[in-house]
Amino acid sequence: MTTHYVEKENSPLVSIVMSVYNGERFLKESIDSLLNQTYKNIEIILVNDGSTDRTREIASSFQDERIVFIDRNHNLGLTKSLNEGLQYVHGDYIARLDVGDVALPTRIKEQVNFLEGHPEIGIIGSGIELFYNNQTLKKYIYAPNHKTIKKQLLRFVNPLPHSTLMIRAEIIKKLNGYCEAFLRSQDYDLLLRGLNVTKLASLPKVLVRWRFDPLSLSYGSSQQLKYGIAALVRAHHYLRGHRDIAEKETWPHILEDVETFIQKYRLDKKISTGKYRLLFQFSLFEHRWRDSLGNAIKLIIYNPLFFIDTRTRLSAFIAAHIEELISC
Repeated sequence: MTTHYVEKENSPLVSIVMSVYNGERFLKESIDSLLNQTYKNIEIILVNDGSTDRTREIASSFQDERIVFIDRNHNLGLTKSLNEGLQYVHGDYIARLDVGDVALPTRIKEQVNFLEGHPEIGIIGSGIELFYNNQTLKKYIYAPNHKTIKKQLLRFVNPLPHSTLMIRAEIIKKLNGYCEAFLRSQDYDLLLRGLNVTKLASLPKVLVRWRFDPLSLSYGSSQQLKYGIAALVRAHHYLRGHRDIAEKETWPHILEDVETFIQKYRLDKKISTGKYRLLFQFSLFEHRWRDSLGNAIKLIIYNPLFFIDTRTRLSAFIAAHIEELISC
């Protein structure tokens, strides 16, 4: 495999890992955003996770030798697919981008420059621009320093979106990649475990456009919430010197306890509010009044207090009940 488009003498190779399942709508746009980076010394590890649409055809249409296409006929899920992709990387740094998201042209260059100048940092993210149908809703800039990031992660707030991550290869090896016990929230678990082996940072500028996709099965889902809470519980057990709760004999019981906790406090209703709030806001911007009314009704049904930042309130609630979760 030849991937050496040399940026400068001895410039580090960056491996960008993507997994796609039925991503025909946005795959080309996402890959193009990587091929058009100002930093050229990259390889793109693209794993087709058993897609049944035109994903294979679109991926095969690229003739760039920097793309390594791993084609699989059966679906294994995101976590296992990412770990499969990690087996093919050759880079000093490993970056992520979800299909549908768009990397701005200087994303890789700016993150590499930062990591080259800050050897104590092992994982870095950036700000994002949230968009839908080419309509920008909001830009998010996150805390840049390790101390604040650690505090937020341990309070059920993830300030490092998955598509913005760049990680040193040796850190990924220390963490043994993604934990396959997590069908969702695998990135949150990775970051929480990363706190034990390195420092984290975020560049205080937008380097990735994050697409809101209402058809996504994970965004605002109860499964995402369940595995996210389980990751937090796992991290707090580790901090207290307990054994790893993700072991096979204990993990099913942990997930059951978390599910009971979610149902007890009806947290699945609260997390669902986020998707309908975004749909409501986008339909307002686009003057789709009938859709706005429909989404507003759904918001009221799911949570009458939808005008409050539900995600922030949910994170604070879970952080405040961590002792209850650990004692389950």
